[in-house]
Amino acid sequence: MKSKPSASYRCNLLSHAMNAGKEKKVRALLRAWRQVAVAVGKEQWRLFYTTGAVGPRTYGTAGIGILGTSHRQMIYAQAAGQLSSWLGNRQNEFRDLVQGSNLAADLKHQLHVINRLKAWHRPGELQMRDGRLIDRETRHLARRLFAKVCRRHSRPRLDRINMMIDQRAVTLTENRTDTGFPLWARLSTLEKGAPIWVPLKTHTHFEQRRGTRSLSVQINDSPAGLRFGVLTDVSAALAESRAAYVPGTDAIALDLGLRTLFATDQGDLLGQGWMDRLQRIDARLQRLAAHRQRMLPAAARRQHGRGRRVASPRYRGYVQKLRGYIDTEVNRILNQLVVTRAPAAIIIEHLR
Repeated sequence: MKSKPSASYRCNLLSHAMNAGKEKKVRALLRAWRQVAVAVGKEQWRLFYTTGAVGPRTYGTAGIGILGTSHRQMIYAQAAGQLSSWLGNRQNEFRDLVQGSNLAADLKHQLHVINRLKAWHRPGELQMRDGRLIDRETRHLARRLFAKVCRRHSRPRLDRINMMIDQRAVTLTENRTDTGFPLWARLSTLEKGAPIWVPLKTHTHFEQRRGTRSLSVQINDSPAGLRFGVLTDVSAALAESRAAYVPGTDAIALDLGLRTLFATDQGDLLGQGWMDRLQRIDARLQRLAAHRQRMLPAAARRQHGRGRRVASPRYRGYVQKLRGYIDTEVNRILNQLVVTRAPAAIIIEHLR
């Protein structure tokens, strides 16, 4: 029996038109959310090192008295999901480390079994399919290798987590009246029994998005302020688009450049002059960083070194603008290439 394909979601960030009182309540919920997430993270790591597993259904005492049960369950699911994803990446690195080692084949096999089961810290006996027990020395080696892999990476920062809220605490309603805000979010806050209504500003790209709207909503805190991320399941639309796509040419290879963003194997130069725009934004960043560095007291410069503590809301705004321009320009060029050439495949060089 074929497994059901996983859903594909797209997120559209929408700005809001809350007054100061409503925004204060949302930010208070966000602070409490992050406070509980940190406590949940500590609890989940303690669970991992004592039982060998993390999971959204292993509810503990974190957040009692700060948030209600529904909010705590959502935080557990979100925090455990981030930790599980982080552990999954370490699992892949562990596999590559063992596979590339000079260990004996049987020892490698046992280590792969431990890794596949994510049993690096699981207590008790661990049995293989052939009935053999994995000895203590092999499991100790697995823990050492896993610790080596983990030391290369920082753990997920749950103190900066954004909120992923489902239908238990938020609902989206389309406004049929002419108020200028076609979408409203009814959001539960820290004040029990007193939800707030948040008017959301939609845009053409969101309104033209085909698919099924998710019941969960992201609330992100960015340098530009609070943004509400509305998720849409676009699986059916993507399948329909792929089925209707008729290639008009063979594969096109793209070479990443500097002065020109892309050059094709057919001699086309795509994104000419994009570096000039990047340099203008970068020049503003450099001037702002230099100004903030000069404004630091001499003692602070000696203590923190040059190039530190230059971030500010304005600086982060320029960085976000720079990243946004790169993403937009790359997507624009690739979409234009698909429309004009309809290639069977696009080949892009792999760069770290």
